[in-house]
Amino acid sequence: MTTPFKALTKIRQIGFDELRTRGTQLVSAYRDRLTGVEAPDRTEFFRLLDDGSRLGAHNSAESIRRLFYENSRERFFGSMREDVPSAFRAACGATAAESLIEAADGICEGRIGLLGFGRVDVGADIDWHREPISGIVSPRKHCKEFNELDPTESGDKRILWELNRHQHFFTLGAAYRLTGDERYAHVFARQLASWIRENPPGIGVNWISSLEVAFRSISWLWALELFKDSAELTNDLFLDCVRLLYVHGRHIETYLSTYYSPNTHLTGEALGLYYLGTQLPFLEASAEWRRRGENILLSEISKQIGPDGVYFEQSTWYQRYTVDFYLHFYVLRELFGETAYDERNAVADERLNAALTFLLNIARPDGTTPLIGDDDGGRLLPLTSRIAGDFRGTLSLGAAIFGRGDLAFAGDNSFEETFWLLGTAGIRSVERSKAREPEALSRSFLDGGYFVMRNGWMPTDDSLVIDCGPLGALSGAHGHADLLSIDLSLRGRQLFIDPGTFSYSASKETREQFRSSKAHNTLTVDGHSTSTSSGPFSWKTRANGTAKAWITDPIFDFFEGEAELPAGGTHRRSVMYIRGDYFIIRDVVEMAGEHLFELNFRYAPGITPERDLEGDFVGDEHHRTFIFGSGGLTTKPDPVSPQYGRLVNSTRVRYAAKAADKAEFVTFVLPRNESFAPPEVFEIAIDTGRMFLVQYGDYRDVLLLGPGGTRIRTESISSDFACTWARTHAAADLPEQIIAVKGSHLSIVTSPVARGETDLQFVSARRFGNELYVNADGERQTVKLTDIRS
Repeated sequence: MTTPFKALTKIRQIGFDELRTRGTQLVSAYRDRLTGVEAPDRTEFFRLLDDGSRLGAHNSAESIRRLFYENSRERFFGSMREDVPSAFRAACGATAAESLIEAADGICEGRIGLLGFGRVDVGADIDWHREPISGIVSPRKHCKEFNELDPTESGDKRILWELNRHQHFFTLGAAYRLTGDERYAHVFARQLASWIRENPPGIGVNWISSLEVAFRSISWLWALELFKDSAELTNDLFLDCVRLLYVHGRHIETYLSTYYSPNTHLTGEALGLYYLGTQLPFLEASAEWRRRGENILLSEISKQIGPDGVYFEQSTWYQRYTVDFYLHFYVLRELFGETAYDERNAVADERLNAALTFLLNIARPDGTTPLIGDDDGGRLLPLTSRIAGDFRGTLSLGAAIFGRGDLAFAGDNSFEETFWLLGTAGIRSVERSKAREPEALSRSFLDGGYFVMRNGWMPTDDSLVIDCGPLGALSGAHGHADLLSIDLSLRGRQLFIDPGTFSYSASKETREQFRSSKAHNTLTVDGHSTSTSSGPFSWKTRANGTAKAWITDPIFDFFEGEAELPAGGTHRRSVMYIRGDYFIIRDVVEMAGEHLFELNFRYAPGITPERDLEGDFVGDEHHRTFIFGSGGLTTKPDPVSPQYGRLVNSTRVRYAAKAADKAEFVTFVLPRNESFAPPEVFEIAIDTGRMFLVQYGDYRDVLLLGPGGTRIRTESISSDFACTWARTHAAADLPEQIIAVKGSHLSIVTSPVARGETDLQFVSARRFGNELYVNADGERQTVKLTDIRS
């Protein structure tokens, strides 16, 4: 319970503008509960038109319809000026068209696609207040009387709100444009009339969230365009819709999430206002809606997207939402043609391009994107039928707007979003940008704390993303306790993945399970997460991570980061990628006393790794994972959620060890090649440090690990580097390649390769005959190997 003292303390901590905004919203809510909110009747509605429109409206529904379509003829999206049946099939293919039609047929039968639940049977006569999975029906009370986080009276509001976003109207409308079948228009018109009748302004669960009101507004505006030639969209139904869109706009501007949720809630609401302001310009309120929407979007982008392009809540799903919001805004603004270009626009261009660059770089070789942090399963609009984690359509649209060849390459001809917003001209713009591979392979995103390793941009390549960033801005609502977790694809196949979200409100235990450290590909101590939850969208404690090293070189990548542990101590993780070959992960944890240390790796669905009889590794016909430590390795079924509401079987590998004060684990993830014997890894006892021998194809690789500054010697190598890797052909003894990280002295037999007075960050070298071509912290030299026969 909040005491007066706590309330006073909170008031003192907020600024005057926030106090004024929150106070105004409280007064508005109180007034609305007392007096009610009604849609303007027809007479009142015509008084809401601007002066110029009022003169030509003649107080008729038909005149409002004419004003709307005269404006949208040039100011709505490009696809509406196309011959959709032929243009869409030519641009996006017959399969995409048939997918839309099939989905629309399901909607006509009462089955609507909802998040990860697939097509849910909601019936022909939809109860818009019934959450269709639990069957709970929400009470008809004022929207401000609901507890937004309480699922007992409304079920999972995320599911119910997805239904009430009316994004299936777009699917029905697209199918209508493709076929001309009035059946789709009939279902749309019946459902729209039903919703207006059953959801009076301000009453019920569907008016709680201003973001949901904005999404519904956008869906309705698209539907009015898609069904404009249908007799089912009568003048009277059209006017009823526009009257309620006015109420939607007033609701959004009254209850903006300026201080409640200044994240995608606020930017999505701003986009809703901008849509309404540009598509209903005959309303006197429209100019203010455009102004406020544009002002919020231009002001927020530098707060919500960092200089490196990472969304501030550390969620890739909400990053995709944000990018889509701004791409729609950019297209609408260009079509409306009202805005002057100023400094904020320049910043917006920079941040939006950076956000697209980040999405491009973290995409896996198969085109999907790791679901880091929360995902709520929704989209701005269902413009594509591709799977939830496939963001390539967004990248293609970015290529069309900014003329970027790297985005066109990453978009991989995913043209549905581009077609619906820009028409065939947009697709020609993508083609003119001349698709090209991005220039960089591995990249760091320092502000967001993400580091990406890869060997190429083909579907059969490798990629790894490691998270060393903050938990997330604001309350950390959409962040997970995933510090130092990885997402890894090997030879184009997803291997270790993020678990997803599953649900915000199914149960407290489930919510905590999916955002815990144990659910991610990282290490836990005594089963505790690195950050401690205090509720479904907040945290009591937040772990901090620090990147200690990031090196990228033609033959390897190296990352090292450090995380604070909640009970004291540190976890250091390093990842070395032998580019094009395999990954080495080293975890060192230091914490006083005896503890249970657990290393977790969560496999992608469809992979069933088997543990070898000795427990040395797990793997299948495509890979092997070796883990070395002082404990044991087990596997267990543990589901993941590739989209909100959906669970899929997967396997979690757990390596557990009890140790006092310090523990170290070394993991090798290697592909299998059918042309060679399966890879093997052995640890060889040495006096100082640790030594591993890797049999990989025709090669025999050696890995030496030490504390740094202490010399480790083998038959051919002497090194005081913390990590030294060398590759020798199976038929030779002399290393062909060498990598060393963090040290000063390295020799091959008796020939010095590095002799620094201070530590070097790295040394990489290739041997040709008796000469080593060396790169030491970017300085290149040639070393002649003496006393060695070639």
